[in-house]
Amino acid sequence: MRRIAITVALAITTLAPPAGAALFGLLGLGTLVEIDPSGGSATELGELQGGMTNRSFDLSARPGDTTGLYGISRNSFEGGNQLSRIDTATQNVTDLFTVSASDLGLTGGNPVVFEGISIDPNRPSKATLTGAVILGFSLAPLLVEVDLDTGAADAPVLLSTLVTDVTHDSHGNLFGLTLTDGSEGVGRIDPVTGSVSSVADGGYRAIAFDVTSGVLLATVGAPDFVGELLEIDPTTGESEVRGSIGLPGSVNALAFLVPEPGSALLLGLGLGGLACGRSTRARPTTD
Repeated sequence: MRRIAITVALAITTLAPPAGAALFGLLGLGTLVEIDPSGGSATELGELQGGMTNRSFDLSARPGDTTGLYGISRNSFEGGNQLSRIDTATQNVTDLFTVSASDLGLTGGNPVVFEGISIDPNRPSKATLTGAVILGFSLAPLLVEVDLDTGAADAPVLLSTLVTDVTHDSHGNLFGLTLTDGSEGVGRIDPVTGSVSSVADGGYRAIAFDVTSGVLLATVGAPDFVGELLEIDPTTGESEVRGSIGLPGSVNALAFLVPEPGSALLLGLGLGGLACGRSTRARPTTD
C-alpha cells in the first residue's frame, strides 16, 4: 500500500509541475502588463489606480507576497519618494510610506530622487533603493536600504555611477542599469562600498532576475516603437532576443512574481507524507 501511495504522489507531481514565476512590467510608468518570459509578448492588464502618483519607476516582488508588487515613485519634487504596493489583479496602488532626504539624514534641503527598487529574496523585509541626491546642477548617485515594515532607512551609500533600475539574483547579488552617456548598460553593484562594475553595454530599459531559474531578462525599446525582451548572461554580458513585446511603447520596469505551489503539487506531497507516516506504525502481530 505504501508503494502504491508513493507512486500516485509522484505521478501527480510529475503530470502537474509547479507553475513558473509570472513576469510583470510597466508600459510607460503607469500601465501594468504581464509578459510571456519565453516569447516576450505582453498582455495589457490596466492602468495603475489609486495611490498618490498612479505610477512607478521600477517594480520588485516580496517573497511571501504572491499577489502584489512593490514600486517607487516621486510624489513631489520637494517631498519624498513614495513606496507603494500594487495589486496585480486590480492594479490598485496602496501607498506605504515616503523616503525623503531628511529620512536619510541629508541636510541642506537637497531633494533625493529614487528610480530603482529591489527586494533581496533572502531578506524579504529589506528593499534596496537607488537614485541620486540633487546638488545644484549635479547628481550624487546613492543607494539606501529601507525596512518594508517600518519604513526606517539605513545610512545611504554613495555609488560610483548613477544606477536606475535594480534587481537581486537568488544569492542576493545586486545588479542595476547604469546610466553612461545617455545609454543604460548593466552593472554589478557592491552595496557596501558603492562600486559598480560593468557587465553589459546596450540601451536597456529594465532588468529583472527570475530567482527560480537564475535567468536575467531585460527590455529594449522606445516610446514610439515596439520593444523586445532579451536574456542577458550576467557573467559574459552577451544577450539573446526572446521575442517582441508586441505593444508600442517602452517597458520601463520588470519584476517576477513567484506563485504559491499548485494544489496538485501539494496533494502529491501530502499523499507521499501520508504513506511515509503509515509506514512507521507498528504492524499487528498474528498468532
